[in-house]
Amino acid sequence: MSEATWAALGDDDLLTIRMCDLGLSIEGTELEPRIATLGAELDARGLKFRPHFWLSDEWFTPDGVPGVAIPFYLAHPRLARLELSQMLEVEGGDPDECLRILRHEAGHAIDNAYQLRSRPTRRRLFGLPTTPYPEYYRIDNRIMTTPQGTGPRKIYINREPGSNQITFWGNMPQDDAGAGESLAIEDPADFTAKLFRELLEQRGVTVYGRPRTRHTELASMQTFSVTTIASGGGGESGSHSNPVPLVLANHQSQPLADDLRVINKVSQNLHAELMLRLLGKEKGTSGSIAGGLEVLRGFLTSAGIKPDQFAFYDGSGLSRENLVSPAAVVELLQYAEQQPWGKLYEDTLPVAGVDGSLNDRLKTAPVKGTVHGKTGSLGHVNALSGYATTAKGERVAFSILCNNHNLSNRKAIETIDQIVEKIVADGT
Repeated sequence: MSEATWAALGDDDLLTIRMCDLGLSIEGTELEPRIATLGAELDARGLKFRPHFWLSDEWFTPDGVPGVAIPFYLAHPRLARLELSQMLEVEGGDPDECLRILRHEAGHAIDNAYQLRSRPTRRRLFGLPTTPYPEYYRIDNRIMTTPQGTGPRKIYINREPGSNQITFWGNMPQDDAGAGESLAIEDPADFTAKLFRELLEQRGVTVYGRPRTRHTELASMQTFSVTTIASGGGGESGSHSNPVPLVLANHQSQPLADDLRVINKVSQNLHAELMLRLLGKEKGTSGSIAGGLEVLRGFLTSAGIKPDQFAFYDGSGLSRENLVSPAAVVELLQYAEQQPWGKLYEDTLPVAGVDGSLNDRLKTAPVKGTVHGKTGSLGHVNALSGYATTAKGERVAFSILCNNHNLSNRKAIETIDQIVEKIVADGT
């Protein structure tokens, strides 16, 4: 069946077409330049190895295979729209997200190609790959094995909130290559504590008592601290013969400016959330979301931004309740440029056609290298704000926010980039 034929089908009819009958390939699609970018990054690090890539039904790198499977729906915009309508997301549909996943899977492919898991140094640093994780989950496996050639696999997974039991059901043919799936952990702190304890015990360290975790309400305005004391015996209570904190390990984080570069260059949402809490800890009343937002509101007000021009609820910008006007963003950018730290801040932003989330955008003169901007994207939301130097040599602060649009992600980005190109060319 030709591409023109199946691309014109409705969703219900298209769902009946087998993947192998679509005639898809990676060549000539948006995947090709992203794979080329990955190759250039490997070159820059002196790595000659190149994973091989093929289209499959999901992202994965099979054990022992030095290659990466890429979801077939990324090979055609019509299939990406179908995936969005069925799954409410397109994993890897955004260029930045796609490149991040490619890097991740390439790491597994390199591991397989060079059999790094068998290297003595890796085993010494990270332990044996066969070492089991703590028995944190209880597995209820109801998957039926079917004869060869009866694919594709159909596997469903469920974990109820507050439960550590995972139920699997569906079917998998005997010749299936297998796949991986990421699962959320109910209590990451508890899981980490148990894993840490097991690792210590495997290395001959005696650990008394049982792992315990302590949590605080994220919106709490009260600070808290926990000191761990090494006691001479087990139990939950009792006096300590030597109440001196015992440091097992410590880690010195990188300078703040370096972490801001990571946050802004590659949109590291976890670090952004932690940065908000750090603001509350260092400059406010508590290391919490509320404490950080209190500091943020005070800063924006001191910068001359009116309170009715913004509403923030997190540090990463992932909340749909976050609101800000383009005028407020431009005013903040102008304020930042006038500060002693203005140049340092601008250097944390992606550079058009050079690095970060703008690496594959605005790659031609006169825009390349003249725009420093922060990207942003959610479903049906795209944004770019920053600084540009026009063809006349003028400095411009700009903010382009596209909300609730019905364009494809690619078309929205192209439209934003056309606006930026016009700003640079005309100086308006």
